[in-house]
Amino acid sequence: MKLKNIKLIIACSIGLAFSSCTKWLNVQPEDRFSEEQVFSTAQGFEETLNGVYIKLSSNNLYGDNLTLTIPDILAQLYMTNSAATHALAALGRYEYGETKVVKPRIKAIWGDAYVAIANINKLIEAIDTKGEAVLQHDRLHTMKGELLGLRAFLHFDMLRLYGPVYDSADSTLHAIPYYRATNVEVQPLSPANKVIDMVLMDLNEALSLMKDDPVKSLGYKEQNNHRFNYYAVLGTKARALLYRKDKVGAHQAAKEVVEQSDLFPWIKGAKITADAKNPDRIFHTELLFAAYSNDLYNNYNEYFYYEQGDNILAGGPHKFINRVFEEKTADYRYTYLWKTPPAIVGHEVFFKYSDIADKRVGVEQQRNLIPLIRLSEMYYILAETDPTPATGLAYLNKVLNARGLTALTTTTNLDNEILKEYRKEFYGEGQLWYYYKRKKIETVLSSLTTGNSNIPNTAWVVPIPEEELANR
Repeated sequence: MKLKNIKLIIACSIGLAFSSCTKWLNVQPEDRFSEEQVFSTAQGFEETLNGVYIKLSSNNLYGDNLTLTIPDILAQLYMTNSAATHALAALGRYEYGETKVVKPRIKAIWGDAYVAIANINKLIEAIDTKGEAVLQHDRLHTMKGELLGLRAFLHFDMLRLYGPVYDSADSTLHAIPYYRATNVEVQPLSPANKVIDMVLMDLNEALSLMKDDPVKSLGYKEQNNHRFNYYAVLGTKARALLYRKDKVGAHQAAKEVVEQSDLFPWIKGAKITADAKNPDRIFHTELLFAAYSNDLYNNYNEYFYYEQGDNILAGGPHKFINRVFEEKTADYRYTYLWKTPPAIVGHEVFFKYSDIADKRVGVEQQRNLIPLIRLSEMYYILAETDPTPATGLAYLNKVLNARGLTALTTTTNLDNEILKEYRKEFYGEGQLWYYYKRKKIETVLSSLTTGNSNIPNTAWVVPIPEEELANR
């Protein structure tokens, strides 16, 4: 979808958290009057921002494609049962040209991501021109910071998915466009290193604007991790710097988060092991940022529920899951996130996103959430980037202890232990594929075989939709 052709989509989605496009356009027939009405009150700004978060949580983005399915299938984490007929089997074989499922999903990610970016830019422009008159001073700055952070977050994920493997040679290859305003024509593809420059520029400005973000005193409470808060910005900065291979910078950003880790406390073991009706399988207190998806449990039933039989996205066979979790039954992520069903599927099935008993809105904070940035990832970044292996191991052991495991005692193969943690920690969250790509790990543990699989060089770059490349 060409950016120059999405003006109507922006008009129909910029403030539509709770209304239809027809209703929006009936407010006033001309866009400029509609915008004047929406941005004449603080509530209008907040509802428009809420619309941005709803777009992010849609199935085309973080409600499904960028978390539950595509990156994890690319990382070989799921066995597409009856591989020849499974709807997503071609994706597991890196057949990006497959026209029934794969190409439409790739196109949908790109299109909705850039619509979301356009809406973000529209709201930033409204803050700059109208916000001073209707928003309180502190909210004016934190809202703009949230939006700049989200703009960087989305562009960075587009780079990680559609851009080249980032190293000294490929960092100068043209990758994706970076949009910082709505009043521009189609932007050219920028080199990957320039995209990272712009990502970091937005993140740094966001941090400056969000210095008084309430999350700095409240942490995850009051649903602060449902929005792109100060620590979500820092976490994204740590990711981006590590992707650039700036270990010193990544370490500094991740450490700033970890130094305030009491704001995002480790989940209490009893909330996983002893709460049979409402377990917290996503460890929601530890989340720096999460997507709130109303479709989560419908998607769970479609992809993971055992009664789907051969259509299920399964982590099996049994031997594969044992290898991933090393048969360590004390690990909460093994014993409580995987279940052996009573019938139909002859091995463990993924249980992380199954629904809980108490469905009252807001009572159980873990409900409907899909993790996007975790505290544990900051510890992994510190473990990887610390110049002293023993200190790096201590960071890694913090996560192991929080997952019910005993600490490791040797720094031997620390990098491999970090890799194993990415594989265990981020099931259903989409992060392992980007780890493989960043490290260019070509031989991976695979659910599709009895051993390992090789990732072909052609797989690392998901192709930009053809419509986007025309006339550039």
